[in-house]
Amino acid sequence: MSSTVLGIDIRPDGGFSYVVMGSDGSIIDGGNVDAGELIRVIKRFKPSVLAVDNIRELLELGGRFLKRLGKLPTIPQIIQVTRLSDGSEVRMEDLVKRYLGINVGVLTPEQTAKYAAELALRNVGSIVKLFENETKIVVKALISTKQGGQSRRRFERNMAIRIRHIVKDVTEALNRANLDYDVFYHKDSEGVRSALIIVYADKQTVRKVIKPIKSIDVKVTLEQVVSSSVKFIPPGSGRVLEVSPKSRTRLIIGVDPGIVTGLAIMNLDGKVLALFSGRNMSRRRVLSLVYDYGTPVVVATDVSKPSDYVKKLAAMVGAVLYHPDKDLQITEKASIALKLSERDNVKVKTPHERDALAAAYKAYMSYLDKFNRVNELLGELPIQVNADEVKELVIRGLPIREALSRVLGRGVNQECKPEVIIRGQQECRCDDKVKELKDYVRLLEEKVNRLEIENAKLRDEVNRLYTLKYTPPDQSLVSKIKLLEDRVELEVKRNRELKETLTNVKAMVANALNGKGLAFAVRVSNGEELAKALSRGFLPIVRFQEISTLIDLSKGWAGIVVTIDDVGARAIRQLFKLGITVVPLSKVLALDVSDDVKIVNIERINEFVNELRNTLSEVDYELLEDLVNEYRLSRKGR
Repeated sequence: MSSTVLGIDIRPDGGFSYVVMGSDGSIIDGGNVDAGELIRVIKRFKPSVLAVDNIRELLELGGRFLKRLGKLPTIPQIIQVTRLSDGSEVRMEDLVKRYLGINVGVLTPEQTAKYAAELALRNVGSIVKLFENETKIVVKALISTKQGGQSRRRFERNMAIRIRHIVKDVTEALNRANLDYDVFYHKDSEGVRSALIIVYADKQTVRKVIKPIKSIDVKVTLEQVVSSSVKFIPPGSGRVLEVSPKSRTRLIIGVDPGIVTGLAIMNLDGKVLALFSGRNMSRRRVLSLVYDYGTPVVVATDVSKPSDYVKKLAAMVGAVLYHPDKDLQITEKASIALKLSERDNVKVKTPHERDALAAAYKAYMSYLDKFNRVNELLGELPIQVNADEVKELVIRGLPIREALSRVLGRGVNQECKPEVIIRGQQECRCDDKVKELKDYVRLLEEKVNRLEIENAKLRDEVNRLYTLKYTPPDQSLVSKIKLLEDRVELEVKRNRELKETLTNVKAMVANALNGKGLAFAVRVSNGEELAKALSRGFLPIVRFQEISTLIDLSKGWAGIVVTIDDVGARAIRQLFKLGITVVPLSKVLALDVSDDVKIVNIERINEFVNELRNTLSEVDYELLEDLVNEYRLSRKGR
């Protein structure tokens, strides 16, 4: 990257004034440009720093500008010169006077751009973090097929294999470079059309390993991820502070990863705090949302084999990973979502939020018995104890009484600090309290032991009674659930087939309207309807016996009519000689729109006409035979 600095300022007309300045303060280039041309200036001069007097001027250009900036091979460091190290913001005119010794009145955009570059060279201002240390690698198919049978399916399979092969090469290169990443595949009606790889490193680092590619069928692009909020880095600081939890509330989070990721946040009392879903959500983005509510201690998924995304997310925060023994069924997830949305007054907007919510709820239910025992014991204590701390230790595998002892021990250590007396002496006034708490803990442990023994006896009694009076489960209910699941699967398949049929119908109608190999044919029953259809470019559909009444054969009318009747070849040939081409609907029908409207295949009509012509060019043996028979009959009559 070069050592040049680009100073910019917005103009009244919405454009920008800019100055490119070398490290020695010399002006290399300058002028006025619009937003698109500004990107080209950055691409041309590759400045190491982009100096502004107010970052809002760039933000007002919208996400499209930032996205284009994030796609550049090298992204300059952005500095707002008017924001100082203490977080205060100072007028540009005051900075120019303080650091450059120049008294100025109201600055023009050209002057502001120049002075911004000079101040940035003097390390005045704060670094603005507009991009995360994340890079999106997009592998995308450039060729699409909308029609075709076996050829289309073969193409889709080959394209999916091609994309997966490229993704495999990319991930192997990232593994060799020891870069963390997540992979998502995007599927549509044409199969795997693209893949997204989120790499947890800045674009400059990723470009050393992966280069953009554009071939005839596939494109690979790199783009630095735009931050969801603006962050300022104080001068001299090497990095911006990482996001951390805003409260000590322990959380269970459900995650449904994918191109669209679902997120559910639940506290340890089972209350749903929030639901989110969004496209291309990285693990850092998920955590930034979660940290607004507390600290995750359980990360849950709704499938029996957790994805790498979920495993890595749990590892990042040191949370326990929960997954069910078998994948949750759609009916169960829908039932859970409905119950919780009514109970906690939350709206489940997408299937991804539904799946995430079901995962969080199943994780909560797996700990509910232990949580209830913790709440029961804490209710008997004479002092306040943080229930979340005890429950977290239980989640991490500690027995309840040991978890309670640890938390009580922390409380004692934090509460029992020496007090400074006015006489200058120090004494500890918590010995009695420590002894009291320890005695109480011992009593609780004895009570827990008694309860565990009673519990074991009761379980034995339940097992004995269950063995004596066992009745099989309601098989009719199991059958009904299986029937409903099969019906849902059937309806999903039928819906997919209907969508595909609708797509084909839309394509046919569009082609018929544009005259691309298809045409409309309409039913007519009188001369007026015939004339109206022909004036609109439609082919008329008639009954064969109606042709003579609709068309005046004596006036030499010529054209194509479609008939819904089965007509003999000889009758068709006779009318063809008169200039009227009668085409059976069954031979050219492409789509049956309604009783009166059809879409017909023009190519098949042309083939039918050519066959007629070829037939007439040959000897008509049937006609010749009729003439011979007629001649013989006339000879016998003499």
